[in-house]
Amino acid sequence: MDGGDESNSNGFICNICYEPAEQDPIMTHCGHLYCWPCLYTWLHRTPHASNR
Repeated sequence: MDGGDESNSNGFICNICYEPAEQDPIMTHCGHLYCWPCLYTWLHRTPHASNR
């Protein structure tokens, strides 16, 4: 398996940045995969619904 352009050892792509999720990959219960830096940033930028 030599000669690939990407050096992705696990084969997973982050669903936020679409780059190989090599740095602390996080998988949700529904199977979506994110790299931790992207997920952390998204969670802190996205407003959450408040309980009514």
